Amino acid sequence: MKRVLSLILTASLLLTLCAPALADGFVSGTGTQSSGVTTTTSTVVFPFRMYYGIVGADTLWKVYSAPSAYAWRGANGNAKVDATSPFYVAGWDGDWLLVAYTVTKGGWRVGYVTRKQVAYRVSASEIGMHFLYEQRELSGTIQVSDDPTFNNIAASASGTFTVTYLCDLTINGVTYPYYQTEMDGQTFRGFIRVY
Repeated sequence: MKRVLSLILTASLLLTLCAPALADGFVSGTGTQSSGVTTTTSTVVFPFRMYYGIVGADTLWKVYSAPSAYAWRGANGNAKVDATSPFYVAGWDGDWLLVAYTVTKGGWRVGYVTRKQVAYRVSASEIGMHFLYEQRELSGTIQVSDDPTFNNIAASASGTFTVTYLCDLTINGVTYPYYQTEMDGQTFRGFIRVY
C-alpha cells in the first residue's frame, strides 16, 4: 500500500512539475477558400505550445522565415532562438518546425527551425500544417516583418505587389494575415502592413 501511495504521489508531483512546461493557445489561424460558385470556409489552426526552455547542448537554433535553408533570415541573416529560454512551437511543415519567440530589442519573431536542430527534443504535432496559398494584390506603402507587432521592420516599399496569403494568425487576441513572398531574392514568410 505504501508503494502504491508513493507511486501516486510521484506521478502527481511529475504532472505538477511538467504541466507548466506546455501552455496551449498562443496562435490559431482561419482562412476562407472559394471554389467556383460555392464558397467554403476552412479553419487552419496552429495551436502553439509554450516551452520554458530545453536543457542540453546545441540549444541555439538558426531561424528562417520560411521552411528552407535558403529562406530569408531576420537579424541581418543571423536570427536564432535560444531554446533554453521560453519559446512557442506550432507544428511541422515537412522537416521544419514553426516557432515564435520574443527578441531582445522588443517584439516577436515567427519562423522555422530544422528537425535536425531540434533533434526530437520538442514534442509538437506531427500533423502537417496546411496553408491556403491564395494570390493577393496589395497596393500602397507596405512594411514587411517576421514580427507580427512590427517592432522590427524587415523592408518597406510603395506600389502594387502580388503576394501569397497563407492564413490568419491570432496572437494574444490580435489577428494578423500571414503571407509568403520574395525579399532580396529569397522566400519570405511573415507579416505585411499596408498604408
